[in-house]
This record gives sequence, C-alpha cells and structure tokens, in this order.
Amino acid sequence: MNAQILARPINRLLVACWLFGAVVGASAPTLAFAASSGFTYAVVHSFLPKNDGKRYPQRLTDGVVLARDGWLYGVSSAGGADDNGTAFRVWPETGEAVVLHRFGKTPGDGIDPVGPLIEQADGHFMGASAIGGAFGWGTVFRMHPEGHVRVLHDFAGGTVDGAFPDGPPILATDGRLYGTTGGGGAHEHGTIYRLGPDGEYEVLYSFHGQHRGDGDSPVAPLIQAPDGRFYGITREGGAHGRGTLFRIAADRTYEVLHSFVNGPLGTHPIQPLMLASDGQLYGSTNESGDFGYGTIFRVGTDGRPQTLHAVDPQVDGVRVTGALVEAPDRRLYYAMAFGPKPTKGAVMRIDPATGAAETLFQIQPGTDGTEIMGTLAVAADGSLFGTTFISQRRNGSLGGGLVFRLRPN
Repeated sequence: MNAQILARPINRLLVACWLFGAVVGASAPTLAFAASSGFTYAVVHSFLPKNDGKRYPQRLTDGVVLARDGWLYGVSSAGGADDNGTAFRVWPETGEAVVLHRFGKTPGDGIDPVGPLIEQADGHFMGASAIGGAFGWGTVFRMHPEGHVRVLHDFAGGTVDGAFPDGPPILATDGRLYGTTGGGGAHEHGTIYRLGPDGEYEVLYSFHGQHRGDGDSPVAPLIQAPDGRFYGITREGGAHGRGTLFRIAADRTYEVLHSFVNGPLGTHPIQPLMLASDGQLYGSTNESGDFGYGTIFRVGTDGRPQTLHAVDPQVDGVRVTGALVEAPDRRLYYAMAFGPKPTKGAVMRIDPATGAAETLFQIQPGTDGTEIMGTLAVAADGSLFGTTFISQRRNGSLGGGLVFRLRPN
C-alpha cells in the first residue's frame, strides 16, 4: 500500500504536508463579511470535530459541484471508514450536511475518492478513486444522489491497464465515458481510456513518458471540444519534460499540440482545462512564467496556447488549485491555495477578452478557512461555492475543511 500511496497523482501530493488527521464532525458557523469587487463571503458549512465515533469528511481538496437538485456534492480524501474518504452533500441555504458514503467500508470499494464529481443527466454522479478497488489501483464509480456507489471499472495497473486516476471520466457525445489515469498503461506513464454503457472497456492510448515526447501523467478530466476531439494536458513529459497539451480523437489519433518549456507560458500544468462559451479552452500552469509561479493560458482553434495572465505571488497568491470556471458575466474564476502573504487563500477573476485579473476575496489570518482548494462551483445568480483544505474554530482546534459561498451584492 505504501507504494500505491506514493504513486498517487502529483496534485494530491501537493497537500501531503498539510495532513492533520483530526476526527471531524459537523458545524455551521455564520461568519460572513464583505469581500472585494462586490461579493460577500460566508461559511456554508464547516466540518469540525465531533465526539460520536464517526469519521467525518476531512481534507477538502476538490471543490464541490452544484447539482440540479440544489445541493452541493463533493468528496473528501480522508475521513469515513478507516480514514479512506467520503462523499457528502451540503444544502447551501442552511448549511445542513449529509455524509452519503464512507469509502473502504465495503470490500472492493475504492479508497481516496478524487473529484470534483461530474453530474449526469439522470442526476447520478461520475467519480473515481485514486486507489483501492479489486486490484488496488483505483476505480471508476457511479454514485446515486443518496450515496449508493456502484463500481464501473477496477483498474488493474501494470502494463495491461491504467492506474491511479485523479478525476472522473466525462460522458462524450457518443454515449461513452472517456477518462485518464496518471499511471499504468503499456509504458506505465498513464493512459487514456474509454468505457461503454454496457461496461466494455479499452485503453485508447498509453503514454510513453520521456522516451517519445508524448507526455507523462495526464490530468483528468478531459474536455470534448466542439470539433468532437478530446483535449487534455500532462504534468510531465513532452519535448522538454515539463508537460504537454494534447488532443485525441475517438479513432485513437493522438497528437501533441504543445510541449511546455520554461518561458512566458509556464510549465507543469496540474489542473484540467475548461471550455468557455467563446469556444476556447483555458488552463493554468504551475511554474515558470514571468514571475516563476505559472500562468493562466488559453487555446484557440489552432491548438496553440497563449498566455493570458502571469501569476504574481504578490498580487494573486500561489498555486491555482482547480480548473477555471465561467460565470454568467462571461468572466472566468479560479481559486488560489495561498493568497498574497499573509492571507491563506484567494479567489480570482479574469476577463478573457483583456487578460485583466482581479482579486475577489482573500482569507485573512484568524478566520475559519485555510488554503482554498479545488474547482469553484457557479450558481445561476453568479454565486461561487468553494472549499478549504482545513477549517478552524475560535478555540484554535482544527477541522476537516469548510464549504463557503461568495455571493454577489
């Protein structure tokens, strides 16, 4: 198991040094105050210690999704049965929280679920676990909104199958699921796979790593663009060993569109791409760029990425922690794990037309949340929902993270 844990996708290892391991429960602080740029911040629910013998969600690293039924759904990498992770939901208006599933409680169940969950048209959710399952190399699962989990595929690892997915697959226009794994495959550097409605499974592509420059350790989920092809990124590999931007067609035709290299565009993308209403793809890099902390970039119809914004640690903070999202105002929003010192996280907004970025909110020392992690969720009224890695009560004890809301004034 130690080898499996060490092989987890790198974006989950980024928080390894912050694992506090506290048993947490449920509490709903009412903290609320004005943020900049016309938004008000409020804690929706904080998972705080509770002495009832149960293990509640901890280490909220993947954000939440706002579902059609009005609930916020998410997964945590810890808590639950034997600290193997949970699935939960939170009602945004009252802060009511329900633990839907404790992973690892059932034999063959996945361990360490990775999100954000992806809602399907029938109200179910697609998810993945980084490890566990029948072979220990992770799973793809489908979850009922009441928490019942059905494993659709157990990754076998090695050279015969993928291993260690770091996010769920997407449902493509052909009715099949397409996803990636960060390890495994013919060359053991990751895969792109396809899963049919009747359970038929196949590996579409196995990454070669450094040897042929096609990439290493792809990031989930993929994005299906209007041209029908699937676009994605790898954290490592490529011509310069610093990640790639790629696309693949359903017929397995694979091509590298860009190999990241030290320079203005940045290197080592670790968060998935997103497709905006303007038909362009947007993503982020984690290193290099003008200030050394990565960039926000976009990819046009020609497949070539262009720098939109250089992350400045004195203004933005450090480390984009999820995919960008588009709000009703057509601007893009994203979370930073750490805001400019001494703040403990930030939410940013960027205008895709001009590249102008501004800070909406920064967590100040002494407030409830610390380290904003994961992709934000957007409501129809423009509200943003996010999660923090840990939470803190006024008496100083640590909690397993919180769900917050930024509501436009």
